Amino acid sequence: MVVSNVPGPREPRYLGRWRVDQWFSTGQISHGATLNMTVWSYCDQFNLCVMADAVAVRNTWELVGGFRASHEELLAAARAQATPKEMAT
Repeated sequence: MVVSNVPGPREPRYLGRWRVDQWFSTGQISHGATLNMTVWSYCDQFNLCVMADAVAVRNTWELVGGFRASHEELLAAARAQATPKEMAT
């Protein structure tokens, strides 16, 4: 398994005069690795890419669902401990 966490730009990027609204990142499956999970941020958006060998991981959507549920739990715990000022940022 390969896991990558890459912080992306916080400010919008432009391609000529067009603003980039979404940024999708993908990892790659390397020899000997059957799963790649890449986390990428762009302008306060959280993006997750999951690529897997179909023989080793039959249902990547199930894996993504578990990741999403865990992420929601972490957000709820952080919000429960945050002060009102911290929640405004």
